Amino acid sequence: MALTQITTRQIKNFPIVSVKDFGAVGDGVVDDTAALQAASNYLLAQTHPPTLVFPSGVYKYSVSPNWAITNAVVVPSGDVRLRYTGTGNAVILGTDAFDIYNFTFGTPENKFIVEAPSSAQHGVYVTSVHHSTISVNVRGCGSTSAGLFVNYAVCTDFYPTVSANEAGGWYLGATPKYGIYTNRQAPGVPTSYCVFHTPIIEWTEYGIYSMYSNGNMYVGGNAEGCAKNGLYIGA
Repeated sequence: MALTQITTRQIKNFPIVSVKDFGAVGDGVVDDTAALQAASNYLLAQTHPPTLVFPSGVYKYSVSPNWAITNAVVVPSGDVRLRYTGTGNAVILGTDAFDIYNFTFGTPENKFIVEAPSSAQHGVYVTSVHHSTISVNVRGCGSTSAGLFVNYAVCTDFYPTVSANEAGGWYLGATPKYGIYTNRQAPGVPTSYCVFHTPIIEWTEYGIYSMYSNGNMYVGGNAEGCAKNGLYIGA
């Protein structure tokens, strides 16, 4: 059965749950903050987390749960927009308190679409994530922030898009300053040996901004139409 056809009720005794099982509506009107947090809490409480599916829709919320949970798989089914209305990071993947391994967020064929206003911070904030896969399409975020900010990750595969060329352009005109920004959590704890597959970075101030990073690879893709630098490599 194709992923787009899967619902919890269709498959009995199979480790798949839907965010709608936790009360999410996904109509772009109802505030789904509490429902998304409940879904994240459920995954965290499981010894072997089930796959969490977001059915097609627009999920409006003001606070992001931490979706990075070891061995968890969180995927969209169809066109899924995570529409953030707060002033922090629109999507949070990880915490500095402990490391996460073997986590999946989105797929290369079906990325989570992230929409946030210019008053927000980063579109997707990643820290302490290892040996994982993250696939996102950021359509808008904070005007001084990054579409994808990787504070600390090791041997993780990223499939990022941060572009005004997507349908509709930047969400509410919220242009990120950076497309991808890689950094370190602390001295000696850098983003390292990650692979950025076909990054599509267009019309940000800086395309790819690399600070305190080590051994990362960018395979294909582009960083173009950037006001200052397509690629900046710092310390």
